[in-house]
Amino acid sequence: MDKIKALLATDGSESAERAADFLCTLAGSSSDCEVVVVHVVRPLTYWFVPSETGMVASGEIMAQLLDTAREEGKAIVTRMVDKFAGKAKARGLLAEGDPALEIVQIAKDEQVGMIVMGSRGMSPIQGLLVGSITNRVLHQGECPVLVVP
Repeated sequence: MDKIKALLATDGSESAERAADFLCTLAGSSSDCEVVVVHVVRPLTYWFVPSETGMVASGEIMAQLLDTAREEGKAIVTRMVDKFAGKAKARGLLAEGDPALEIVQIAKDEQVGMIVMGSRGMSPIQGLLVGSITNRVLHQGECPVLVVP
């Protein structure tokens, strides 16, 4: 099999875990595979944190939430990169912004041959309201997208 360079987009969900496992299997069947694991932290504009008084949380609290999201994102990326030990060369990236746009841009910048991601990370209702990240990557990406249920 030829060299494979894939971008694994992950949010840490069960669906993303299955996508990583599938890519591990694929990587194991290749003599030369490179994996770029990316997790995208959404900017604070996506978050609404009501306080007990019905007001939006202070800047300090929002900054703490963002720091926590970054730390959780780093842990997710590290866990996913570790899955590829002995199967593929893997490295991780943490990005911030609109997840679909960031995934598409990183795939382009990294010149990957495909994007691998889970079919859904959000609840079905959130997916309808916000728009499916997977669906947006499918339509905006410039390379094949492998969606794992």
